[in-house]
Amino acid sequence: MTEVRQQENSVVFSMRFSQAILEGIVEILGFADTRTILEKAYIPLEGDDFSKVKFLKGLDQNQLNDFSEALEKRYGKRSGNGILWKIGEATLHYLRNNFEEIQLVGSLEQRIAPFQQKMQSGLDALATLLANQTKSNVLAQDIEKNHWEFSLESNWLIAADCEVRWCFFVRGLLVALLEWLDNRKNYTVEELQCTARGDYACVFNITASVMD
Repeated sequence: MTEVRQQENSVVFSMRFSQAILEGIVEILGFADTRTILEKAYIPLEGDDFSKVKFLKGLDQNQLNDFSEALEKRYGKRSGNGILWKIGEATLHYLRNNFEEIQLVGSLEQRIAPFQQKMQSGLDALATLLANQTKSNVLAQDIEKNHWEFSLESNWLIAADCEVRWCFFVRGLLVALLEWLDNRKNYTVEELQCTARGDYACVFNITASVMD
């Protein structure tokens, strides 16, 4: 690890949020592959039992980068990004169980709210949670009926010289959140801008459509 990299390193996710990510990783990769990938990413684990395993501390910038690189080396770019997407979807379930910000948008009062209002409240809650965790600017915007934008100004989403990006994790979080709030519509989440391409932020375009 270079001196420059050490200077840039900082904790991105709290221990509690990191544990939700770990549970999402295990759900998608299984216990054996999770251990293999985390060892290659130099991320230490505590515990040998599936139900008790945990991180020793919150995930930092270097560990997120190393995890992306380990996924790319083992599975390739396309599959690695797909796995991060699925990990994001799985992680949302564990965030719902552990963070009040997300729990509140699943309340009966929110669920019976008008569709546009309900979805905006959910996106705002996720934006607030990510902003508080990553100390970065995160914004959810109501563009028009059935259309939103979700943007993150942060460098933790990408790793240098690696094409597996945490943007896909965020896309997974978004899809899982929307489907949890209202599963009667189809949702499309596309990344319009990305810091990996030199843009100021990763910007996701979200649309909802009636199921066929």
